[in-house]
Amino acid sequence: MNNRSRFLALTAVLLFFFASTVSSVAQDAPEDSNPSTDFDCSTVSDVSQAECQALVELFNSTNGTNWTNHTNWLQTTIVGNWFGVTVTGGSVTILSLPGNLLSGTIPAQLASLGSLQRLNLSKNQLSGSIPPELGSLANLQYLELNSNQLSGPIPTSLGNLANLLELNLMVNQLSGTIPVELGNLVNLQELILEGNQLSGTIPVVLSSLQQLTILNLGWNQLSGTIPPELGNLTNLVQLGLYNNQLTGSIPPELGNLTEVESFAIGDNLLTGTIPPQLGNLISAYAIDIKNCQLTGSIPTSFGGLTALMYLHLDHNQLSGSIPTQLGNMTNLTYLELQNNQLSGSIPTSLGNLSKLVRLTLSSNQLTGSIPTQLGSMPKLSRVRLDSNQLTGSIPAQLGNGIIFLLYLNNNQLTGTIPASLGNLSDTMWYLSLENNQLSGSIPSALGNLVELIHLDLSGNQLSGNVPASFANLTKLCGADNSTWYCSESVTTDLGYNRLTVPAPEPPASFLAAKDPDWYTTQWQRAYIPNLSGGSVLSYAGTTLISVPAGAAEEDFYLEYTPLPAPAHPIEGLASAGQNFDLSAFDITQNPITQFTNPLNVRISYEEEELGNVPEVLLGLYYWNSDNGSWEDAVSTCPGGIYTRNLEENWLSLPVCHLCAFSLMGPESFHGYLPMMLR
Repeated sequence: MNNRSRFLALTAVLLFFFASTVSSVAQDAPEDSNPSTDFDCSTVSDVSQAECQALVELFNSTNGTNWTNHTNWLQTTIVGNWFGVTVTGGSVTILSLPGNLLSGTIPAQLASLGSLQRLNLSKNQLSGSIPPELGSLANLQYLELNSNQLSGPIPTSLGNLANLLELNLMVNQLSGTIPVELGNLVNLQELILEGNQLSGTIPVVLSSLQQLTILNLGWNQLSGTIPPELGNLTNLVQLGLYNNQLTGSIPPELGNLTEVESFAIGDNLLTGTIPPQLGNLISAYAIDIKNCQLTGSIPTSFGGLTALMYLHLDHNQLSGSIPTQLGNMTNLTYLELQNNQLSGSIPTSLGNLSKLVRLTLSSNQLTGSIPTQLGSMPKLSRVRLDSNQLTGSIPAQLGNGIIFLLYLNNNQLTGTIPASLGNLSDTMWYLSLENNQLSGSIPSALGNLVELIHLDLSGNQLSGNVPASFANLTKLCGADNSTWYCSESVTTDLGYNRLTVPAPEPPASFLAAKDPDWYTTQWQRAYIPNLSGGSVLSYAGTTLISVPAGAAEEDFYLEYTPLPAPAHPIEGLASAGQNFDLSAFDITQNPITQFTNPLNVRISYEEEELGNVPEVLLGLYYWNSDNGSWEDAVSTCPGGIYTRNLEENWLSLPVCHLCAFSLMGPESFHGYLPMMLR
């Protein structure tokens, strides 16, 4: 054959191949982007007409033309080529269209897919009820309808799916009770119903599902008690009963779930104690029993949970001490015991938890000092020990780690702020030390914390100048900052200390932007000569204390200390927002409480601060420690009377005894008289 003959023959073969390919593509590929909704199922070649029609019904009832992917649907005659459809032996065995933007309802005609083994329509926008007809799919092994908007009850017919391995209906709007018929699914390995509106009790028959590895019923409205029989599910790896309305005690039988890795029963109405048997959950990496009403102590047996990574027992009524055995849980990363009634000291053994990232012990009754061992924990980034009764100093060792958040506020800590905290320049975002008894100057090293967004040092006895280095803290939230992470709880506050006013420059301008009223609540001390007397005007300009000559018959120091709230509880009175303590000391620091000649106290106020207190009844009250009550301060001087200027919003009075004061008055109750009495 010559070259010309070879060329013609090759051309003929290529043309034949090309024609065949085009024909095949024309048969299998989409003809257009809008498939015909009146597809003729009699033309399909790989499944029955009934199965084809069921798929067509699904397409039409779930807005198929707007699916994210509807490749080949209702466009080719080979159903096995349709996106998400698997055909085996002439029948549809898998229908999987997760996250494909299906909307509308699930058609009952899917029951025609008699050989279906997996139905996955999860993460779509399906609504309406689950068709009871799905209970006839005898070969179904996986039913995944989670993350939709399905409503109505769970069909009891699903209990007929004897081959089912997974039933996932989570995050829908399903209501009603959990059907007892689900107890027939003896092969079931995963039952996931969380995130619905299911009510009623947990069916005891679920305990017969011996193959279960996951039982998640969280985020529903289930009530009643936790069936002790659930302890028979010894193959469980995950147990989730959280965020329901379950009552009663925690069954000790749950300690039989020795294979469980995640044990979450928090956010319920459970009472009683934590069973020590839960210390048998040696495979658990997470235990969550928060937000219940549990009492008693933390079981020491928890110290044997060496695989545990997350322990949440917060927001209960647990008492007693923190077991030192918790220091044995060497894989622990989260330890959250806040909002309980725990007492005693913080165990030094917690310093052994080298993998701990978060330690939250706030809002308890813990005493003693902060263990220095906490500074040797290399991964510790969040430390919340606030709202306890801790004493002693802040360990300098805390500056050795990578702490991101340090809340030590509302304790009884003394001493100075460690300069070593300035070493946390790359990590520290939140530092709250307010409402302690810290003294001394603010370390200039805190100016190294350039990532800091929240700083609260208020309510201490800090003195001296605010360090010039504070001008480096440009990310701090304050009056000048509307950044997304700033809020009322994320801010800058240096108030109620003994800091020098006015501040030098720098950082005066910086403070004016971040905490503009920082100076108005600072402590003041003035030397008062006996021969001439003197006065103290509060930095806020609202309180003037005038001392006449010979008031104490000797030279003395007068101290004015603003208070954020009345120093003692008030009953039957309402505060008008100005609270302070007055004290006096002679030159040898002996206290002076009584005066021969009265001091005069003049207070200016804003009417909007009065609330429901009538202005004419406003008065300065003092705390009578002998009677344990608030009394009108005008009574401290014989024959004392008020001078009032209602137009200029001020009052003054003589004071002969120094202590804690508060501007207060009785609340008025606004109402309307009957017409006949007006």
